[in-house]
Amino acid sequence: MNRTSGTSLRRQLDDLAHSEDRVTEHWWDNAACRFFGPAPFFAPDDETPAQRAGRERTAKLICSACPVRWTCLQQALTTGEHHGVWGGTTEHERKRLARPSPQGRQIAR
Repeated sequence: MNRTSGTSLRRQLDDLAHSEDRVTEHWWDNAACRFFGPAPFFAPDDETPAQRAGRERTAKLICSACPVRWTCLQQALTTGEHHGVWGGTTEHERKRLARPSPQGRQIAR
């Protein structure tokens, strides 16, 4: 991502974070990702490791300002979502979150 697009994206995210909260029927109606489509959040079949790293950085930046980030993450953990970035986490990060801790506990689902 170049500096200009990153600055523009940050400005968009700041605007979203400071927008007036709306009461909606579904949590995802307030999700920041609804403005960006699925591309930053889901890997295409031919993605290289470098492309994946850049795409995941972009997705996590979008998630970082999202007002429903924790609800989204909880949904992904509850449903066992195996693909994409949800609540600012990759599929690999969610696997680690769902593993039992050394004390034998799991993350609340």
